[in-house]
Amino acid sequence: MEFVVLIGPKHSGKTAVGRELALLCSCVLTDLDECIAERSGKSVRALYTEGAEIFSIEETAALSALLEPEAPHSQALLVIAPGGGIIDNPDAIALLNEKTVVIIYLDVSAQTAWERISKTGELPPFLEGNNPQ
Repeated sequence: MEFVVLIGPKHSGKTAVGRELALLCSCVLTDLDECIAERSGKSVRALYTEGAEIFSIEETAALSALLEPEAPHSQALLVIAPGGGIIDNPDAIALLNEKTVVIIYLDVSAQTAWERISKTGELPPFLEGNNPQ
């Protein structure tokens, strides 16, 4: 099993690029936030509201489960789209560094990210009350 992990700020296009990459490579895209919610029984927002450390633990556990050789993936390649905050999770980054993965960073300007985030009508907890403009 080989892994491609797309990282970048919130709304940098990880899921959209992941979908296209999965189509091009005839493989599967896995949204890590969806895995976290399935494993924990709570939304990512609810977990983060309980505490960033609690969320980080769940994020690392979900990522670890995906990267295990026994994980039930029928494809030779898996594209993983984690949340934008994974770069602030040292345990998750350490896990990625231990495994053979290709990491692709999607760069987007703060202005573009802010425009995309604000269009959703709901700011993530870590941005409430902030505006980079």
